[in-house]
Amino acid sequence: MTIKRFLLINTLALSLGVSSMAAMAAQPASEKIATLSAQQSQPKHHRWGGLLTQEQRAELKNYMQSMRQKMTPLVKEKKALKLQLMGKIATPGVQWDEISKLVDQINANNAQMTTLYAQTQLQVFQKLGVLLPPPHKHHSRWHKHMG
Repeated sequence: MTIKRFLLINTLALSLGVSSMAAMAAQPASEKIATLSAQQSQPKHHRWGGLLTQEQRAELKNYMQSMRQKMTPLVKEKKALKLQLMGKIATPGVQWDEISKLVDQINANNAQMTTLYAQTQLQVFQKLGVLLPPPHKHHSRWHKHMG
């Protein structure tokens, strides 16, 4: 029984492999070159490439740098507060009253960070007419510092 199952699985895998190679071989070489050149010629993602002029991009950069300078101490405070919270939670015999004060501080810090980001968005929109997109989850420095 196991030999039949083994042969069946190997035959299925071999047939799938051969059929995919046959499909690739059936595609003309000119199509392959066209698809490769189209993929290579696409520019990298630029957030404001066609929307803003050079001066506007420089102004946007100033807004973003200003926001980052103000955001950095808030992010550091947030990380410290979270560590304190984890320490308090891990402490035996801790009461909710002790933790609730720390949770209120964390909420106030989050409110300050959200307010700063919203104010920057408003200023940029009023000045340049574009909305700031949410930070990209994998490449953005701002997101990495958010904790």
